[in-house]
Amino acid sequence: MRTSTCLMMLVAPLMLAACDAGNDSEQTADIPMAEGQMADGQTATGGADMSRMPSDQGEQMGNGEGTVTAVGTETITIDHGPIPEVAWPAMTMSFSADEAARQKVAKGDEVTFAFRKTDDGGEITSIDKK
Repeated sequence: MRTSTCLMMLVAPLMLAACDAGNDSEQTADIPMAEGQMADGQTATGGADMSRMPSDQGEQMGNGEGTVTAVGTETITIDHGPIPEVAWPAMTMSFSADEAARQKVAKGDEVTFAFRKTDDGGEITSIDKK
């Protein structure tokens, strides 16, 4: 036999088997799965290391020290050191802050602060001059 005919005879059954592999949903619809597990046995994270991601066990809170570099109409910008509670390196960033917090500080003040981590960065929950 020709090589191409032999290959076709070997490949055809594999292709047919693959076409049928996706029709298992009726058979597995009533089988309970572990939380976060998908129907194909994979996990929703794809096996990625999610140890540094925030957990669903409450808000992430942090404390830091730094220098106020700006006070805006809704934010306080702070050049802060590393914040291990949320795995942040030293950086300069803006935190949302209420009016009372913004009135307590001015540009150049050395501060200690507490914050709640948000989708946009952080929200100051308390701030004091050193």
